[in-house]
Amino acid sequence: MTQMTDVSMPNSASMIAKLTERVRDFPCGGIKLAMCIPSYGHLEPSCEKDVRAAMMVASLYGVVWVGDVSPDRMGYSSARNQVAQAVLDSPDIDGVMWIDSDMRIEPGDVARLMISARAFNAEFVTGVYHKRGEPYDPVFYTWSKRKKVFQSFEDYPINMFAPIEGCGFGFVYTHRSVLEAIAKHPSFDKRRGWFPDDRDNGGMGEDLNFCKQAMTAEKQLYVNTAIILAHSGDPELITRETFMARRPDRPERTLFVGDNR
Repeated sequence: MTQMTDVSMPNSASMIAKLTERVRDFPCGGIKLAMCIPSYGHLEPSCEKDVRAAMMVASLYGVVWVGDVSPDRMGYSSARNQVAQAVLDSPDIDGVMWIDSDMRIEPGDVARLMISARAFNAEFVTGVYHKRGEPYDPVFYTWSKRKKVFQSFEDYPINMFAPIEGCGFGFVYTHRSVLEAIAKHPSFDKRRGWFPDDRDNGGMGEDLNFCKQAMTAEKQLYVNTAIILAHSGDPELITRETFMARRPDRPERTLFVGDNR
C-alpha cells in the first residue's frame, strides 16, 4: 500500500488563483470526463445538488466535463454497457466518472479522486463506501485465487492509495483505456459487453464482472481511502462510523475476511 499525498482542499483564495494558470498545469491536467449517474427516473434533489457542486469544484482543478451520459429507465447492466460503448465511440472523452444516485458526496470528492489518479498514474480508481446491510462491509474487494471469488475487507487504513481487485460502481473513475483493453481481450464477449449481470444465475453483478474482466485485461484497480462517502440507507446514512460501531469482533492479524489466497 502507498501512503497518500495530501489531497485536502485549499482555501478559496488559492482556488481562485489557480484559474489564472493554464488548464494543463492544473492538478487534473485538463482530463475530459463524462458524468454517469444511472437512474430509474428523476434523481433525488440532494444527489443532484451534491453532484453539481462536486463537478464545479473538479472543474477548478482542471477536469473538463464533456457531457452527461447518464442513462434513464434502464437496468444497470444495459445502462453501463451503453455508456461504455458511447465513450469508445467518442474520441473526445478520456474517461467516465460513475456515481450512483444513492451516494452522498462532498464538494471536493471528485476533485480529490482525480488528483490522486493523476498523482499515481492510475486509470481505474474507487472511493470508499459501505454496504447498507449489516455488517456494513466496505464495497471493495480482494480476489481469492484459491476460491475464485471476491472477498470483502475486514477493515482498511485511512488515507491510503492501494491496489485492489474489485469494487462496486457507486463512486468510480474509469479511463477509456480500461474499456479498450477489455474490449480487445480475446475473452471479451461483445453480446454481454463490459458489464454482464449474472446474479440471477448465482454469479456476480455487473460491477464485479467488469472488475474481473479488467483483471483479465491486466488493468489495475485502486482504492483511495482518503475519500469515504455516505451511502443512503433506511432510515440512516451508512458511513465508516456505522461500520466500525456495528461490525462483529474479528481477528486482527489479517485485513481480509476468511482465507483470501
